[in-house]
Amino acid sequence: MDIPTRLQCYYCIRNYTHGGECTKPKRDDTGCLVFKADPRGCIRQEDIGLRIPLFYKLPPVGAWDKGWTMGGVDTEVRISRIYGIDWDQKKGKLILHCRCEHYVNEYHEDYKKPGKKPLLKLV
Repeated sequence: MDIPTRLQCYYCIRNYTHGGECTKPKRDDTGCLVFKADPRGCIRQEDIGLRIPLFYKLPPVGAWDKGWTMGGVDTEVRISRIYGIDWDQKKGKLILHCRCEHYVNEYHEDYKKPGKKPLLKLV
């Protein structure tokens, strides 16, 4: 996987967000001499509704928890903020509305290709 220098900090296992000690600024275009790709991928943040079975323990806030499936891939999840809890009566699960971070292990080649600009016509 060929990762551009601009995205190397997000995929690096030595970065402080992945548990390493590197605090290099993320907006650096020069690249890194000690870059080592994390096999888990990069960390993404999003607001989601985690579906939790009834007798399953709630994941701790601020700590990584294994055993979650997102998009058909097993991943680790870290909850940073809980907004609310709902109940799904059809499936018998709790829905935990929260802000969470999870690993995504895919780099799309579309990032390298510049998008087509719309053709503007003067009228």
